Amino acid sequence: MKTTDIATIYGINERKFRAFLQSGERGTFDAYFPIFGIPSVPDSQVEVAVQAYKDYNISGQDEELELGELSEYDLPAHQLLTERLKTISKKQWTILSNILVLLVIIVVLVINYQHNSSVSDAKGRLEVQINRLSNLETSQFLLDSDKKIIDTKVKKSKQALEKIKYANIDTVDTEIKNINIEISKNNERISANKILYNALKNTIEDSKQKIADKNISQDNKKILESLIEDYGKVLEENEFESMEDASNKLSIKNEEVQKQIDKTEIEKKAAEAAKAEAAKAEAARVEAAKAEAAKAETERKAAEAAQAAEAAKAAQAERANVNHTDANKWAIEDGYTWYTRKGHSTIIPPGGSLPPGYHWQVQ
Repeated sequence: MKTTDIATIYGINERKFRAFLQSGERGTFDAYFPIFGIPSVPDSQVEVAVQAYKDYNISGQDEELELGELSEYDLPAHQLLTERLKTISKKQWTILSNILVLLVIIVVLVINYQHNSSVSDAKGRLEVQINRLSNLETSQFLLDSDKKIIDTKVKKSKQALEKIKYANIDTVDTEIKNINIEISKNNERISANKILYNALKNTIEDSKQKIADKNISQDNKKILESLIEDYGKVLEENEFESMEDASNKLSIKNEEVQKQIDKTEIEKKAAEAAKAEAAKAEAARVEAAKAEAAKAETERKAAEAAQAAEAAKAAQAERANVNHTDANKWAIEDGYTWYTRKGHSTIIPPGGSLPPGYHWQVQ
């Protein structure tokens, strides 16, 4: 509790109470005297301090402890500090000196800790960037010359990393910036080379598909096989500066081969269609011939059947017009009967023929 509050609550003179607290007669209770601000007493010891003040015979002794008629809030800060220091005992001065030394040590330790933290942080950031740059050396899309430049830069940066605790930490940011520039530059190279690599690789795959096509000509097949062999070496040896030209030339040849394949396919389809049409016509002709033969055969058989029927009919008629019996037969003129036969009939002996216009009398 502040001395001003204590004076108000317990009705005592705040200035004299403060002087009492600063004297060596205040007893064993605690009191705190900040360099700037109002002194205070722990809440649990306020009543003890007030009672000790009341028991203390302040008359004749407190005047030399007071700061004068002016309130300490009316004094300049440096004068107030001077007046306060006058009231500090030798023992208090020793304690204060020790505290000041301890504060200085703490400040030094804090500064040293912050410096070490800054060094550690800077080393960590630089090490991360060095590792990022070093990892680029394993990329298949960089030339050996680029990898050598990266290797040199990595070694130089590692040396800088070892010396960082002695050098100005601000130089680390410059080193990191330079590494980032190198990383960005090489990443751009990797991206560009990767595009060239994949373009040529895809073009070669396209050529292989065309070689496998059944309609490719033998000449074009040999040309593509030769180009694939040559440009495959360009891929294997990472000749990025030659990949764009190789990809363009192979693409042009692929287009030419594709046109030949398409033309051959069309011609084959036309030939197959013509062949199919001819086969269809031949089949129709054969069917027509078969139908004609079947019709002729049917007509022949019908004619033979008719002839046979006619012959049978003639034979039957012949048999019907001849008396094949062993006795005479009456032949009656057509239009007459047995009862009206007189003058219109004749007797035919065995083996005789029936006269025209007559019919046999059936008994």
